[in-house]
Amino acid sequence: MKTRTHTLGGPKAPHKLMKALLLILALALPLTATEKYTATAYCLKGRTASGEMVRHGIIAADPRVLPLGTLVHIAGLGEYVVKDTGRLIKGRIIDIWMPTCKAARTWGRRKVELTVRKK
Repeated sequence: MKTRTHTLGGPKAPHKLMKALLLILALALPLTATEKYTATAYCLKGRTASGEMVRHGIIAADPRVLPLGTLVHIAGLGEYVVKDTGRLIKGRIIDIWMPTCKAARTWGRRKVELTVRKK
């Protein structure tokens, strides 16, 4: 007697299921396109809008564009977390904290490429 294996839904069912799962996963994950932002360096000491002291790895951003806690990658600089806001920061503008005012003045204001890693 010949044993026949049969999958529920026919031989293409696992393939269709995998395609459906991949589509659901793709729709659930946010797009992480690299975008241009204007970045200004600053050196002020104090607390951020999130309550933490300013330090390396923290940026300020418009919370409507990059909410507090968003992890971003800035090309040429590395990983940063949005921990601060500012009344003059509107749209695609970020402030990057520098440890010295001399470093902040030297860096100044530049266009940077920013990629959102996690919102």
